[in-house]
Amino acid sequence: MSARTTSTLATLGLLAMTAVWGSTFVLIKDVVGRMPVADFLAVRFVIAALAMLLLFGRAAWRLGAPQILRGLLLGTIFGAGQLLQTWGLSLILPSVSGFVTGMYVVFTPILAMLLLRQRMAGVVWLAVLLSTAGLALLSLNGVSVDLGVWLTLASAALYALHIVGLGQWSRMGEAFGMSAVQMVAIALVCLLA
Repeated sequence: MSARTTSTLATLGLLAMTAVWGSTFVLIKDVVGRMPVADFLAVRFVIAALAMLLLFGRAAWRLGAPQILRGLLLGTIFGAGQLLQTWGLSLILPSVSGFVTGMYVVFTPILAMLLLRQRMAGVVWLAVLLSTAGLALLSLNGVSVDLGVWLTLASAALYALHIVGLGQWSRMGEAFGMSAVQMVAIALVCLLA
């Protein structure tokens, strides 16, 4: 397969995944209109955790104590983000939720700069400016920046923190084990909620 074909397929795959991701906001908004947010997330992630442990339990145990603890911390961060995002979604339009959730793209390099002292490119500063302007435009167009937006914005910050932590702590060959451990932590956070 040529490099051009691979690049085209990768781009089409990203577009398809973006469409699927975007459609989930509408579907989840409908579900949380019928059942409590924490119940929905608990069922969802308990099933996912059981499946992950069934498939990748050995890989999780092979991680060792330090990596398991890191996976649990990362899962806790992500689980809190899921709760905040879904509670926020229950209060706002799915399109607004999708836009605000996407702010994790802006928060990630900012957190990497603050926590890891990584340099931030000028184009990232431009993205920060444009995203901030986008939030301002939401309020100018009659979308109130209310509790739902703030909860979703907090979830985006937690997702960014998760990405930064995963980038620092993940190692080659540990993806399945780390994913299983994180899924257990997410399920526990949602069950506790």
